Amino acid sequence: MNRIKFDNYEHLAKEDRPSLNSCVADMLAEFLQIFTHAVLHVRDVYPNNAFTTQKYLDIPVQLCSHPGVSKYVTSAVSSIRRWCKSDGLLKFGIFLVDAFDNVHERFVFTIYAIDRGSIDQQTKELESSIAKLEKSFRDCILSTQQFAPSNNDNCDISFYRFRIGVQLLPHISTEPVAVEEFSWKGRAIDDKLDQTAPFSESIDTDLIQMRVSFDQYSLNTLVPGDD
Repeated sequence: MNRIKFDNYEHLAKEDRPSLNSCVADMLAEFLQIFTHAVLHVRDVYPNNAFTTQKYLDIPVQLCSHPGVSKYVTSAVSSIRRWCKSDGLLKFGIFLVDAFDNVHERFVFTIYAIDRGSIDQQTKELESSIAKLEKSFRDCILSTQQFAPSNNDNCDISFYRFRIGVQLLPHISTEPVAVEEFSWKGRAIDDKLDQTAPFSESIDTDLIQMRVSFDQYSLNTLVPGDD
């Protein structure tokens, strides 16, 4: 979990430097991976002894060490990184589901823009932009501790499972998808729901513009599973 230092690229010819989009996509993918583990921890989807403490942007974070969970999240993030670099990722979601595959909670990121500039000699300006983005990511991770508890009193959250879903833009959607599409639940995630969610927060920096939303469902308004 090393921070990107753009001055590391100053010795490279301009045409040999990685694109800014590529570097920012790496940062976004890592953040979504950390956020996913944070949700699993704060929602007690797995017991505390299944998590290990690591540092991310100078704050302690909990990562689930269960091999199956780690492999699933890492695989999803690998695809997400590729889609971000191709400007193909529109939405990323974490769904907490019960034994009947009803969605009880969802955490959705809507990606509006990722900077497609290049890494040039303006390293101080870039470092400032990166610092702002890191602060937004750090604040968002810390905000997971403030999520209200599940409002489903009759559902023991210890029985929650989770799914990762994506919504891709048309030029990417014909590719094989390594994780579930949002239509997997028979109901797309629309912007109106994102805007009216109990928790909604924008990440608006020079490098990335996106919104994270958190929705809960009462037992009589659950998102239905497939028949």
